[in-house]
Amino acid sequence: MTDAKLLIPAAEYLRMSTEHQQYSPENQSTAIRRYAESHGFTVVRSYSDPAKSGLSLKNRRRLRDLLHDVAGGNTEYKAILVYDVSRWGRFQDTDEAAHYEFLCKLAGVPIHYCAETFANDCSLPSSIMKTLKRAMAGEYSRELGVKVIAGQKRLAELGFKQGGIPGYGFRRLLVSGNRTPKQVLAHGERKSIGTDRVIFIPGPAFETEEVREMFRKFTVDRECAHPKSFAPAGLFLAHRLRHRHRPAHPRSQQFLTEEPADARGLGGVESEFVQGGWHAGP
Repeated sequence: MTDAKLLIPAAEYLRMSTEHQQYSPENQSTAIRRYAESHGFTVVRSYSDPAKSGLSLKNRRRLRDLLHDVAGGNTEYKAILVYDVSRWGRFQDTDEAAHYEFLCKLAGVPIHYCAETFANDCSLPSSIMKTLKRAMAGEYSRELGVKVIAGQKRLAELGFKQGGIPGYGFRRLLVSGNRTPKQVLAHGERKSIGTDRVIFIPGPAFETEEVREMFRKFTVDRECAHPKSFAPAGLFLAHRLRHRHRPAHPRSQQFLTEEPADARGLGGVESEFVQGGWHAGP
């Protein structure tokens, strides 16, 4: 066994998006530590960004911490171990991935890609392979995004819900792939089968009537501050709901009752609620 005093201290960086279970942090860490044992490293620090996209640095707090520590010289390790090139990032500009790696190398803390077939030793073959792998990682993410968006558009065209909370007056109905109704989903419930879909259906009669009344007040009675703005009409409904103590969907009720910061002065016209209706202010 290698003398512990001769082992090179290293940090491991782990990242998992939601694309492959094989890239779980535990699996990555196991592979990295196996690599460390066979190459004379000992892992003394771990940075992990679970469920984070590799497209940018912005939301990867632990990678930012790593770069900050390395650039500031605040490290007890002499190398960084990463599972493969794609775990470092799927940056659309390959120069961005190279830039962050160069910052580490400049500080005397090189990166080792544990699952790659090439050694990150700055040789011509390894440099070519690493550049190719960076481009492949970015292209995979781009192609996946195109496919996902196309799939979501197709499902939306078929009338299936693609996210977001139901508006006031609606409920979510869980259906099978052939549109067979299963159950109405309560607040916080999610589908558990990938092939199932969700559609909107009308909610309780008192909610749909409130919505009709809101639009009638807005379009016919003109009880709003500005005819081109829906915000006053929404606040008008919120006032009525609070007054009547309607049990709305929790998040819909929150949305309706939180007055936006620009509720006054929309379109240059101030408004206020006076005697049950919205009227233009001075």
